[in-house]
Amino acid sequence: MQIEPIGKQGDFFETIRWFPSERKLMEIEKYLSTSDFAEEYIYVSKSALPGRYRNNNNPPLIGIMNISDRKGVFKKTKFKVTVKGVQQGVTLAEQIVTARKAEKSSQSALVAMETQQKVGRTNEHRFQPLLRDSPRLADLISNNPDDTSKFNIVLKNNFNFIFGWSGSRSTLSSDPCEHLQIDEVDQWKSVVNLEDLKDRLSTYDETGTASIFSTPGLDGGPIIQEFNACDAQMDFHVECPDCGEIQIMHFEHFIWPFTEQIAKADDAEKMRIANTIEREKLARYACDGCGVLWDDHKRNKAVRLGTNHFFHGWKMRKEIVLP
Repeated sequence: MQIEPIGKQGDFFETIRWFPSERKLMEIEKYLSTSDFAEEYIYVSKSALPGRYRNNNNPPLIGIMNISDRKGVFKKTKFKVTVKGVQQGVTLAEQIVTARKAEKSSQSALVAMETQQKVGRTNEHRFQPLLRDSPRLADLISNNPDDTSKFNIVLKNNFNFIFGWSGSRSTLSSDPCEHLQIDEVDQWKSVVNLEDLKDRLSTYDETGTASIFSTPGLDGGPIIQEFNACDAQMDFHVECPDCGEIQIMHFEHFIWPFTEQIAKADDAEKMRIANTIEREKLARYACDGCGVLWDDHKRNKAVRLGTNHFFHGWKMRKEIVLP
């Protein structure tokens, strides 16, 4: 900083000239939702669509990420539970949520999965590349090789990623954490310590958050129980490109060819037919409003149109009544 006098001698006015580094520190950073942050700063190398993250590639994830911002009606959200399908991108979305928290905090996050092998594999092949490939996050990676290991990542700002797994009480219920990322709980060998795991947020009563997500297994599994215990429940809605009907997609509306052949086929033949349907993209979805059959292109368009409604396509099953 330099102070230079201006005007005539005896004047009381002076001009202050700030150095570029000082101006940068005092700049008011524009607010970005987590989904906007993802588009602007996140690069994904381990993906079917590598490169800069694009919300339009998977629109339902916009709302899933932005609920974590705790704005508006979601400002007091502590536990977020997502019942998801297979390979829907939710894990990547939650990794972005956790990575953004790391950029702004000097606390800790626990990433918990079903097995020790998956923890090590995900850390090495997903989490570390996400940090390394995104320039804004890469600047936080420590130069000390001891700070990045198979089960732990310590950033320059002292934020600590802790990786734990089902059945390991020592990794799930020791030190307090400001954020929990709890992955695929319906595949956990043991969920008896899930409540103990949540208690790790108790130190951060005001700022602590948790994301719990899984593909459901048997009815009544942990993820369904967690979802049913939520104060508010939401469903994603799509909009028919033909009739404009806004609707929730239901499994019963999916239509597959070769149903008669499948009924008579043995297991090997059923697998062959299923592979053909998937490879040729022969499945269709019947609109709840007009009955028009959507192919993959129309289904994707319906999903994108849905984000124009409610909270990026997500709507409360019933309105929240605040005390």
